[in-house]
Amino acid sequence: MCTVINTGLTHGTAHITVHMGNKSRVLGDIYYSFDKNASANEAQGMYSIQSDDYKLFLESWTDLRQNNAKLTPVIASQELWKKFLKHAGIVQT
Repeated sequence: MCTVINTGLTHGTAHITVHMGNKSRVLGDIYYSFDKNASANEAQGMYSIQSDDYKLFLESWTDLRQNNAKLTPVIASQELWKKFLKHAGIVQT
């Protein structure tokens, strides 16, 4: 779990809980929730590890919709960080 506090806003506190998927992979290989201490069966988005003939990559899922882009771990972490900051009311330019 991680918490960000935006002191510039009255309600500028955001939480994120990230879980590693298990063998059942019901919620993906990496899944997250923007709730403090979210349970292991709760997700607001997820990343699944996929592969093609040449390499491993991540695919993101949000609101039960698959994003077919092949993401590197760096791009996936940047995407998740931006979503997290947005929940705290922090907009990056």
